[in-house]
Amino acid sequence: NWIKGVEALEEYQPGGYHPVMIGDMLHNRYPVVDKLGHGGYSTVWLAQDTVLKRYVAPKVNTANAQPREAKVLRTLSKLPTSLSPPAHGRSLVPMIFDEFQVQGPNGIHACYTTVPIK
Repeated sequence: NWIKGVEALEEYQPGGYHPVMIGDMLHNRYPVVDKLGHGGYSTVWLAQDTVLKRYVAPKVNTANAQPREAKVLRTLSKLPTSLSPPAHGRSLVPMIFDEFQVQGPNGIHACYTTVPIK
């Protein structure tokens, strides 16, 4: 990488990352206000939910990523709260607020929003 702590710029290509900029509006609802991080298959942003008036963390997957993570998080969040003893670590599973797709120059990107964590 050219810049320490930044995703590989050459991954901004078809099948790769979606170019998001501060001020972009995602899903006609989430204006992006800051970048929270990145991983091998996604970038994570801080955005304002204009409908519910709260901050959210939109995760924008690469176009070639398999959207398994959202499915796993949905499944884990549906575990019964009445489990005895409570499921270890359940409070660490982020709740998905919204799921959508972004069409861009590098493909179609699966996205979802959660509570911001840093």
